[in-house]
Amino acid sequence: FLFACISFCHIWAVVPCIKSCVIESQCLSRIYSLCIQTFCDPFFEALGKVFSSVRVALRKEA
Repeated sequence: FLFACISFCHIWAVVPCIKSCVIESQCLSRIYSLCIQTFCDPFFEALGKVFSSVRVALRKEA
């Protein structure tokens, strides 16, 4: 009887909750990645262009 109750709860409550959380997190991750690409990508691309002309020279001092 206990196994039947646990199985029923798992099939009809636990698994649907997990699946709905996964669906929600996928939706939120798409929105998050869109925001990151919109705001951060241009910023870091500009920084890359600014620092692309920087040259570092190393010298040994005696």
